[in-house]
Amino acid sequence: MTSARATAAARPAVSELALGDIQGNVVRGYPFTKVAHYFGRIDEANARAWRSLFGKLAGGVLGGVTTAALWDSTNRPDGAMNVAISYAGLLALGADPGGAIKAAFPAFADGMEPRAVALGDDPKAARYAEWRDRHVWFSVHGLNADVLARRRTSLEALAKELNLALSAPLYASAIVDPDGGRREPFGFRDGIANPVLQGDPLLERTELPGNGKYDATTKTWSPIAAGEFILGQPNEQRQNVLSDAAAAELLENGTFAVFRDLEQHVERFKEYLRACQEDFGYPADFFARKMIGRSVDGDPLAAPGAVNDFTYEGDPSGSGCPLGAHVRRANPRVTGERRLIRRGVPYAHADGTRGLYFVAYNASIEAQFEFVQKVWMNGRAGAVSRSTDPVGSSKSGNMVIEGDVALQRPPVLLRDMPSFVTCRGGEYYFVPGLGGLCLLARDRRGAP
Repeated sequence: MTSARATAAARPAVSELALGDIQGNVVRGYPFTKVAHYFGRIDEANARAWRSLFGKLAGGVLGGVTTAALWDSTNRPDGAMNVAISYAGLLALGADPGGAIKAAFPAFADGMEPRAVALGDDPKAARYAEWRDRHVWFSVHGLNADVLARRRTSLEALAKELNLALSAPLYASAIVDPDGGRREPFGFRDGIANPVLQGDPLLERTELPGNGKYDATTKTWSPIAAGEFILGQPNEQRQNVLSDAAAAELLENGTFAVFRDLEQHVERFKEYLRACQEDFGYPADFFARKMIGRSVDGDPLAAPGAVNDFTYEGDPSGSGCPLGAHVRRANPRVTGERRLIRRGVPYAHADGTRGLYFVAYNASIEAQFEFVQKVWMNGRAGAVSRSTDPVGSSKSGNMVIEGDVALQRPPVLLRDMPSFVTCRGGEYYFVPGLGGLCLLARDRRGAP
């Protein structure tokens, strides 16, 4: 058998993605509206049962783990299921005996809790104790509530058969407009821009503008190197991070996922907008648009009418889209680096709590998610100190709405904005390729 290292070295600079090995939600978002997230704990007593479960899913039981393999347009599935494992879970399975994964991916190995303060989270509000034993994460998707219930029941029955305990599910449901567009709990159009990967066989059908990387010289967009998201592929620096990795065979075609429970304080947001209207005299929706950087229907303030085909080069001073606006912080829209594939779905609990189960995929948690969170979301933007992303940070802070000379509109300083989002916990997970899942179904000596 050819070694994983030799295979990686022989791979051409750009190759078509192994869609049948990559988990499906990574490459392109699902059209399903209902989601249930389950979690489980791995320990010495049940590790063998977990390996058995992984083997069954890799072998197609319950329809198997959904991969990115192209769907037959005449026989589209009505749901999907994906699985991921935390570093503590990998250790419990004996999957990193030499510590190679820990050495190569320290943020993943640490987990989210020890890094919460650096991420701008309040550790007390985050309730991380609830996440320490969530070693395995299943996301079950359904076209509607009935489909989700059927798929949930099947997973629960399989776990029970193997004497494995699953958590109570965390439910999420997309907020869908009549035209099929999706919104987040604050009411803004969501999911407008997501990275397009080099090597995707559906590239010719994909909208590149705003989803790829921008070349200011040629004024064109191109797809992003797959290695920014898929382990074992070249990244934007033309590096394959697995080329010398001892754990390459397990990690090949996998990625890392960030799962965060982000409670959104919708009424607090609306109250603040009303207070701004009273204090400054502009309509409440003026402040909402400036905080987000788009209109409620997704029109970009930096280039009205452009939908997604724009950069910020025509708005360098922030007179259209403020320098500290959420969309401008989260995605500068030029580089292919630091990007995240976002697959979050909103939730609404019976007690009135609303929010987003934020899910993001990246090949480097440190260089992508954590950089975005620490530097772009919580770092300084524009001329004001203590500035934070108004809706992407758990911190309170300041924001400047830059003035517009042409409209004779002076700048506005929003001071000590309350936090409109609170992180209620989360974890970092490894999302294995199908081959990696098969390896996890074996013990560290390679025995079934």
